[in-house]
Amino acid sequence: MSETQKHSSDWNRVKQIFHETRELHGPERERLLAVLCGGDTTLRTQVDVLLAADRDGDAFLDARTVD
Repeated sequence: MSETQKHSSDWNRVKQIFHETRELHGPERERLLAVLCGGDTTLRTQVDVLLAADRDGDAFLDARTVD
C-alpha cells in the first residue's frame, strides 16, 4: 500500500468514526470512541479535533448577534 493510499484510508476511518459519534454525548460517546479507536491515540486525536470543530461551529452558528 502506498503512502497516499494509507493516508486516504486513515482519513476515511477518521470521517467514519466522526459521523458515527457526532450525535452522541458524554459517556455514550466516550465508550463508542474507545471501541472504534481502540488504542490508536493518533486516530482518537484526529476524531476529537473534528468533533471539537463541529461543536464549536454549531456554537458559532447558534450565537445571536446584537446590532
